[in-house]
Amino acid sequence: MATERSESTHDTSQTPRWAIYGVRFTVTLLSLACMVVWHISLLWLYRDNPLILSVWLSVVFVLVLVTSQFSKHVSPAARGFISRHFARLDGNGIAFILFLLLLLLLFHFGFERAASDGRSYFVQVRSLVMDWDLDFANDETAFGGHGARQYAFGAPLLWSPFFILGHIWLSASNAMDLLPDLGGAVRLDGYYFPYQRAIGLGTLVYGFIGLVLIYRVVRRYCSQTLASLSTLGLCATSFLIWYLTVDNSMVHGVSMFTTTLFLFLWHRHRDSPLHVPWMKLGFAAGLMMMVRWQNVAFAVLPLVDLVWSVWCNDTENSRKRLSTISRGLGRFAFAAFITFAPQLLFWESVYGSFLYLPTQEHAFEPSVIPPHITDVLFSSNRGLLSWTPVITAALIGLVFFARDHTRVALVLAGSFLAQVWINGSVEIWWGGVGFGARRFANCAVIFAVGLAGLLTTIQRRPLIAPAVTLVALLLFNTVFMLSYRNGSLSPTEGVTFNSVTDELYEFIGNPFSLPIGAYVAWRYEVGLPVYDRLRGRTYNNLSIDIGAPGDERFLGHGWAAREQHPNFSFRWADSHSSTVLIPLKTNVDDYLLEIEWGPFSAPELPPQIVSIDVNNIPVTALTLRPGVHVDRITIPSAALRSNLNQIRFRYEYAVAPQDLGISEDQRQLAIQVASVRLQRILRP
Repeated sequence: MATERSESTHDTSQTPRWAIYGVRFTVTLLSLACMVVWHISLLWLYRDNPLILSVWLSVVFVLVLVTSQFSKHVSPAARGFISRHFARLDGNGIAFILFLLLLLLLFHFGFERAASDGRSYFVQVRSLVMDWDLDFANDETAFGGHGARQYAFGAPLLWSPFFILGHIWLSASNAMDLLPDLGGAVRLDGYYFPYQRAIGLGTLVYGFIGLVLIYRVVRRYCSQTLASLSTLGLCATSFLIWYLTVDNSMVHGVSMFTTTLFLFLWHRHRDSPLHVPWMKLGFAAGLMMMVRWQNVAFAVLPLVDLVWSVWCNDTENSRKRLSTISRGLGRFAFAAFITFAPQLLFWESVYGSFLYLPTQEHAFEPSVIPPHITDVLFSSNRGLLSWTPVITAALIGLVFFARDHTRVALVLAGSFLAQVWINGSVEIWWGGVGFGARRFANCAVIFAVGLAGLLTTIQRRPLIAPAVTLVALLLFNTVFMLSYRNGSLSPTEGVTFNSVTDELYEFIGNPFSLPIGAYVAWRYEVGLPVYDRLRGRTYNNLSIDIGAPGDERFLGHGWAAREQHPNFSFRWADSHSSTVLIPLKTNVDDYLLEIEWGPFSAPELPPQIVSIDVNNIPVTALTLRPGVHVDRITIPSAALRSNLNQIRFRYEYAVAPQDLGISEDQRQLAIQVASVRLQRILRP
């Protein structure tokens, strides 16, 4: 012991005094600079002059670098908590700090006010801190928002410290008259926009901590560089950065943090199953469930994995193994219950019951195969893969990752599929107003691991990247040639990039929706872009103006180009059959089909007979009157299905006007259609 003490004294004495004072001085300056950044960010000051905040963020970054250099000259034995962590800063740590400063800059100019569901969450925070109650009626009347009581209570609890700190800061600023740029004193009512920005800063902080935890998970499987690239790259190329900086009054950044915390703890301790901190895991599980109810699915497979690990590694007999597992799960359940208790009290306060799942408000309708499972992945209406292509790469990488780390990959993949199942079971599966597939923010660590797996594979097999690039260029050139061949691109005039990409879209549709796009094209005999154009939306009632822009997304095969009558637009059916695609929300009721149409007629032609079937089920046959008119047909619910329905029209004849000597038109014309309307017949 004496030797150790003397060595410690010796190490300390070798530390240059200037290094210790340098650390203290720069940390003091850094703290002051961070306070200024907090002040500017909270109050939206200098929003018209982006250089002000940029300069202060640059000062913060320089002070971080200087403090790091001073800390490295302090001997390890003499380093305090702060200098120890600054001394450890390497290139990856610097990259994360730079990214944080970038997030702050984007937040300052991106976030303005709590919006959409964020208003309801903000109402909860404000009512809790300012009114000390959970009666949201007065707050919703004064501020807006809707149905605040139906939202989970976890994020508002986590935001509360930032809200309180903002309130204290504003009170002190008022007292010291530090707000001349805002016209003097600000309102301390809890509604003013600095309060809203305070919870936005809270989301940013929690989200950044989540990114650090993601990095630490990924780091176990690849180099520091690839781990940093996977983590920060995923955030920057996905919807995560939007919900950390712009729309961060929503809870998705906080949800990402809490689920990442749980998966981090699971991942960290799965290799030492006999020393699992079950209480910590329970705390993290309760927290993530309290932020968003769907996060409960993340607890299932990691727990199964831990239980299996305990069973396989425990050398005791089966009875003692079961005892160990039951004690661990009991501690987990106790901690989860205690952490989740505020949500139970919240439900009791607003609903009168300790247990209430607001599934009706969210229109959650679980089934073995959710009705929107394909749309939630591939639809152009904020489908996960179509809106965020980097996640396609991440899921491919998760397959490569599974070859070396099968169990971890299975747990992560299963957790992701559980979220797909949940989100596909919600009526408004696209998430309403928002950027991208926001409900998958809680899967960030899964995507980062997958992306790291892909980057590692590419690093090991360097020919993969150029091969994929060559295939993409080959596809582009092939479409270019075909478009030139069929006359879509002019042989004599310049060709714009937009025109080529438009032609590419007409050939393959959205490449990130291709799996389901190809299925729909094959199933309904339509082009590859049709699924993408449908946008995954379903309707109770639908009116299609045939010939108007946008009608093509509902049309299958057998239709000519748009034409214009003085009173209406229309298309000719130019074959012996044509189809219309109708995406319906439900098939429990009959529908009234109303068609404005007319036959192609000539004196020598018989009356046009149209047979109609729905999803290959015959419905009726009509003999059309001459001229454009309206016919109404009832479609029974038995012929319909939820989501995509195909209405097929079969014609007695289709004749080219040229064959009748009427004109030079060589098209095989059957009928002209101006509109198709589908009206739900509600049962009494």
